[in-house]
This record gives sequence, C-alpha cells and structure tokens, in this order.
Amino acid sequence: MQVLTAADAFLAPRLSLEAGHEDNRFSAAAALTNAESSAFLRATPALDLHLLSQDGSEWALGASATRTDYLSDDLGFREGAEAHLEGWRTAAPLGGGLRLAGGFARDDALPEDDLRWLAAVPSLRWTLPSPAWQLAAQIRLDWTDYDTRLTYDGEGQRDLSADVRVGLHWLPTRALSLWSEVYLEDNDSNEESVCYQGAGIALGAGYWILPRGQLAASLQAGTRAFQTISDDAGAEIDRQDVPLVAEILYTHRLAPWLDLFCAGSWQATGSDQPEQDVDNWTLRIGATFAQDFELFSR
Repeated sequence: MQVLTAADAFLAPRLSLEAGHEDNRFSAAAALTNAESSAFLRATPALDLHLLSQDGSEWALGASATRTDYLSDDLGFREGAEAHLEGWRTAAPLGGGLRLAGGFARDDALPEDDLRWLAAVPSLRWTLPSPAWQLAAQIRLDWTDYDTRLTYDGEGQRDLSADVRVGLHWLPTRALSLWSEVYLEDNDSNEESVCYQGAGIALGAGYWILPRGQLAASLQAGTRAFQTISDDAGAEIDRQDVPLVAEILYTHRLAPWLDLFCAGSWQATGSDQPEQDVDNWTLRIGATFAQDFELFSR
C-alpha cells in the first residue's frame, strides 16, 4: 500500500474528431500513380493511465486507435492502433525518459502498406544555468514489418530505422518558445532500393496569441542518399532526395475538457530521379475531448 501514499494516479480518456482534405491520398509519386485528392473524416479515441511519484518520476501506460474514412469513391479508409509505456524522471537540471510503443496500420485501398511496428525512444533534457535555455537529445529506433509488401527477391519487406536528434529550446518569454535541432537518420531494409542515410535541420516556434489560444509552426529540411542499386539492364542508379516538411497548428482551449484546433501540413520530396518526386498537403479542423479522473492521491 505504500505506493498509494507516495504517488498520484490519473485516468485520462480523450477523443479527437476531425474533418479535412488531403490532396494526395496515397502520398505517392505522381509518375507512379495518379494523385487522388479527397475530403476525409477521422476519429482517434485514446486512454492513458498516469502515475506521478514524489521522487520526480512520471509513468504513463496507454493505447489509442485511429480511423480515417475518405469520402471520395474507391479511396477506402486507413486505420491503426498502438499501445505505449513511457517513463520520465526529473532531477534538476537533468531529465530523462524512455517510451516503448508498438502497433499496426491498415490501408483498405493499398494493402501493401499494411504493417506492424515497434519503437523505442530514449530522450534527455538538460536545463542550462539560464532556465530559459534547454538542451535536448532523442533517439528513435523503429522496426517495421510489412504484411504483404515484397522485396525484389520475393521476401516480405522489413525495415529497421534510426533517427537521432539534438536540439536547443529557448523560452524568451512566458508566451513564446523557440527550438531548433539537427538530425541524422538511417534506414536499413532487406529491400535495397529503400536503404538510405540522411541528415537535416528542423526549426519550430510556439506562441500564445490569446490566453487560451496557441499557434505553433515547424519546418524541417534535409537530404537522403540512397544505396546504389542496379536496374534490370545492369546500369547503376544513384539516388538522392531532398525531403521538406512544413506544419502549422492553432489550438484553442474552449473549456477544460474541450480543445478546438485547425492545422495545415505540406510535405514534398524532390529527387534526382524525377519519378520519385512526391508532393502532399493536408488541411484539417477538429475538436479534442479530454478529462482527467483522479484514482488516488498521496
């Protein structure tokens, strides 16, 4: 019974409902398939159990599911689910945490994208002598197993990827936060054509433009060098991509249990192999219903 007097526990259910429009349903190169645009509806229920301890540690166990239904004919739906366990320990000026997660994704219109995945994400954050500055580091390791996607040799495709990020966070005022980071990435696969190494930078900002309204934006740009492969005629193919991602999000706390949001995102990948060029944008608007229920308190 000691834990009941040394911690707080909360059960946190939430539900996000949104509507939007996506201009490239399959996020595929236009040279490989016709870009299909469609409006969509999306629902994401989730449930988390939080445990806050007197020693400065926090634990969370949770699960969520997502389903996206596209309203245009023959574009089907996407769905997925995940479960996670994460812990965070703060002992000023250093904090560290670990997140373990796994799940699956299904695509009704593109079965070869069906997959299962596992991820491990350790992270550290160090508050500098000036409290307005923090250094952050994070590593993400992902294992992905595709259900029906086959390699050139006829095997089921499996990927192992790593993403390492080191960044600086700055809070010049109570309303404004800025951050920047550099990243290195590596994707290893039993399909040679998707093996690559990359690097880039990311920038972001958040600003409370209203007492209950926050605007956030981010931009990421990088480069990816793919493994040299040979085509059917024996000619070597060297491929290098330039991925770009931009996002903007406005969230408004209408009530303690209700957040309204609207967002836009744009992703593009330019390649020296023009048939690999990809462009995709999404607009969405929605609401998140959330409530914390205290189970016990120290």
